[in-house]
Amino acid sequence: MPPTHLDLVKAREKKLGRLAAVRAELFATVQPLEDSSYRFRPGEPQWNRGWCVAEILLHLEKVESAIARGLEAAARGDPPPPSSWFSRLLRLPPRWVEYRILKASAPRGVRPDQIVPKEAMLSHLSELRQRLLETFARVPEGSLTCYRFPHPFLGTYNVLEWIELLGAHECRHLKQIREVLARQAHLSDYR
Repeated sequence: MPPTHLDLVKAREKKLGRLAAVRAELFATVQPLEDSSYRFRPGEPQWNRGWCVAEILLHLEKVESAIARGLEAAARGDPPPPSSWFSRLLRLPPRWVEYRILKASAPRGVRPDQIVPKEAMLSHLSELRQRLLETFARVPEGSLTCYRFPHPFLGTYNVLEWIELLGAHECRHLKQIREVLARQAHLSDYR
């Protein structure tokens, strides 16, 4: 049985509320950082593949941009992209991303490749989120659960699940940022 209008409204609100809460927490963690903390690289591969906070934020920006493109296609009514047999077969719950159980290297297109100054990055992330939310609001109700596009590793998700995945992904990297900052504080204690 397809979800009712009320079910979709509740699901939208819940996923958007979670997305906003995680973003607020991320910004509260990053905004007070000095440049040395923002650019601190753990240096050891087991620590977050060596990414600094600046690189983690750039990765988040690239992932959100990719998801926004999928939402734009759904809002326009484009046909969904083809998905492989593997992505149709495998489908992990979006929330699992948050727990950092599964470790994978970021696909080439979403790897950080530069350092953007903190204020410029936070401003860009805010603008990107606003555009994503505006696009999400334009996705027809019928497409929220029917329009599906694939994730490189985790399966194929519908639009609502992508919004949930975006929040879980950002939460995952918020934890990573906190690990980097804890590592920096730990190293500072021994200097």
